[in-house]
Amino acid sequence: MTVRPVLAPAPFISEKHPHLVYIVDKDSSVVPISQPRLEGDSVIGVLPGYAEPIGVALPDARQVLAPQPDPKRTAMLVAGLGLVTGTVVYFITRPGGGTGCSPTGIYGTVVC
Repeated sequence: MTVRPVLAPAPFISEKHPHLVYIVDKDSSVVPISQPRLEGDSVIGVLPGYAEPIGVALPDARQVLAPQPDPKRTAMLVAGLGLVTGTVVYFITRPGGGTGCSPTGIYGTVVC
């Protein structure tokens, strides 16, 4: 997960139910809010590590950030796993089964 800006904070919070959001207020202070939920036009939750509730009005927020999947990183992961899998399959399925041996002896016996 990568922390990225949320374009529509209210729908994102109510639909995705993130565990944590970061609110950047008008003076550029970053307020982390754990277990965020919407109440009216405010995001209500708790400060991570504290039991005290906190709320920030969305109109007062300059930006809302949240951990979200990053499509580019996911694509790179899938491509990397595909490359590794293909390499392993190649070495296992080539003659000799990846053991360094080859069936070149008399009557197809394996010679190492």
